[in-house]
Amino acid sequence: MKNINEICECLNEIEEIMLEVEYEMNYLFTCNIDDIEFSMEKIDQYRQMTDEIFAEIDNLCEEDETGMLKKAVLPRTDRKDICDDVECIFELRQELNAVIHRVATLQPQVIKRFNKEKEKMLEEIKNNNIGQSAKAAKYYSAINDNANGYHFSPKDRTI
Repeated sequence: MKNINEICECLNEIEEIMLEVEYEMNYLFTCNIDDIEFSMEKIDQYRQMTDEIFAEIDNLCEEDETGMLKKAVLPRTDRKDICDDVECIFELRQELNAVIHRVATLQPQVIKRFNKEKEKMLEEIKNNNIGQSAKAAKYYSAINDNANGYHFSPKDRTI
């Protein structure tokens, strides 16, 4: 079957990218809050790259009339369902599945970390806005003063 080597190269490339995603996910778990946006942008770029490569793999599989290439590329195919010719594709896909699983396992931990950071920031905002010295309190009193008749109407203005 043709295209086997090309698909193997694509799967190797995706695995390398996913290893970078794994690194970024681990970094997100421990990084400074200011670095989150940059890391998230990198992960999004990696996702776009893998989407393009998977589309290329789909195109290569379309050319196979037996359907064996597509079977070997699918994440949940059993080894017994494919022929020996595409075993290398199957093995590479299994290696890729392991990396994808590790990334998927990291995701809830990163989200939990983000939620903790969010709660911490909200608490800091709340603490900063308590008392008469708080900026929000000053704005609030300025609005209330305005509402109590301390404003300039168009008739009161002079130039």
